[in-house]
Amino acid sequence: MSEMEALIQEGVEKFKKAIAENPAYKKELQGWKRRVLIDAGEEKYHFLVEDGEIKEMGTGEIEADITVTAEPEIFIGLLKKEISPMKAIAKKQLKINASLSDMLKLRKFF
Repeated sequence: MSEMEALIQEGVEKFKKAIAENPAYKKELQGWKRRVLIDAGEEKYHFLVEDGEIKEMGTGEIEADITVTAEPEIFIGLLKKEISPMKAIAKKQLKINASLSDMLKLRKFF
């Protein structure tokens, strides 16, 4: 397992915990279903968020509702909290192909 994959799995677990510990956040995600693709070049990961739960995590490319793209070292920095998502977006190191509403719903992942 690569460092990137381990950090993605850790990020998913933190996201699950944020949902479980925050009833308002879980309620915000009710009725929301999105396929998310993490595209780090050669490494690609995906998962489904449905009704406040993360399901179907896997590797490889899928047709996604939300695509998050960056170089592996940027993702690693984001997941280790060494890089701010807003700074990475401003520096064009991180690209999120999603509506503003969808981006806000995923805010606790990074």
